[in-house]
Amino acid sequence: MAKGRKPDVSNVIPLTVDGRDVGPAARMEDARASAAELKPASMSDGAGKVWDQVAPVLAEKNRLDALFVWAVAELCECLARMEAHRAAFTMKDETYEVDGRNGTQFKTRPEVAQFNETRRTALRLFAEFGMTPSASRSLAAAVGQGDLFDDFDDFRESRGT
Repeated sequence: MAKGRKPDVSNVIPLTVDGRDVGPAARMEDARASAAELKPASMSDGAGKVWDQVAPVLAEKNRLDALFVWAVAELCECLARMEAHRAAFTMKDETYEVDGRNGTQFKTRPEVAQFNETRRTALRLFAEFGMTPSASRSLAAAVGQGDLFDDFDDFRESRGT
């Protein structure tokens, strides 16, 4: 089987939209601009730093929309809170001992329970935006799927299929 000749890079024309470059660097720059434009002013400093990391990536994947700004802002607040909780305690600080009638018991600090609740919220929001491997796969698989009833609606309206 013949392979053919190697491509000549000099004759490749990059894709453009209205004369603009749409390569990876240009898409990322557009995503950064979109994320900066949509960033809520009322965010805490920690959440704002997280937004600057997360929002451009979501915008590049078309998962940041004006409708989703507050959900992404909540995700950023959760991640900032988690970082503050992590700084507040280490592994040995997560529990304390209580001497009672049943002997010595180890109990979890209330801060750890708050951290776990914040983490659960963040994980739920990760899944909503396709930021976990399984959620990303399911979003990618759903891209090619149409509406189940499109063909039936076309048939019913006598538009054919």
